[in-house]
Amino acid sequence: MREMKHAWTFGIGKEAKHEGWLRHLNPNVIVQSFDPTELSRSTIDRENATVMRRDKHMGLQGKPLQWFDWAYHPSGEPVEFYTHDPERKCYSTINIESEELFDQCTVQTRNIHSLLQTQLRPDYIKFDMEGVWYEFVCDVLDNKLWVNQLVGEFEMYYGDADQQFERLDTVIEAMQHEGYTVFTNRQLQTEMVELAFVKQELV
Repeated sequence: MREMKHAWTFGIGKEAKHEGWLRHLNPNVIVQSFDPTELSRSTIDRENATVMRRDKHMGLQGKPLQWFDWAYHPSGEPVEFYTHDPERKCYSTINIESEELFDQCTVQTRNIHSLLQTQLRPDYIKFDMEGVWYEFVCDVLDNKLWVNQLVGEFEMYYGDADQQFERLDTVIEAMQHEGYTVFTNRQLQTEMVELAFVKQELV
C-alpha cells in the first residue's frame, strides 16, 4: 500500500473512506475514481477536504483524489444507470426490479481497454459496481492488467444465485491461476462477499 503509485476505484456513492485511506497510507498515490453521479462527485469533494486537512496537519502536500464522470461497462458505450434505493442511491447498469425503479439516467462508460489508453496504469484497483463484478474481473484478466491488489464487492443477488456462485468460483480460480492469493476482506450480513486478490509475492 505504501509503495503504490496509482489506484483506480469504481463506484463511490455516499462515501469515499476507502479512497481517503489510500491517500492516508500513501500521500503520493494518484487515486482516480470513476462514478458518474452527482452524489459521487460531492462525496469525493467532501473526502478531498478531509484529505487536505489531514495533509496540512501532518505537514504533507499530497495529491487530491480525482473524480471522473464515467461508469464501467464492458461495451465502453453509453448505457442506462438504474437505482432502486432512494436512501443509498446505489446505481447499476443492471435493471432487475423495474417495477421499483427510483431513478434512471444515461451515462458515459469506459471499459478496461479504453481506460488503459487514456489513464495511468494502476497497481491497485477497488470496485463496488452493483452486479457487474464478473464482467469487470474478466475484462481485467483479458487485458492482462496484473495489478498488485484487486479488491471488490461480489453481489450474489443480481440474477440467478446459482449462476452467480458459479461465476464467483470461475473468477477465484482464474485469479489464483494468475498468481493471486485470495482473502475475504470483510464478512457481511447480506448476499455478497468482499474479496481481496493479492499477488502471491506480496503476501
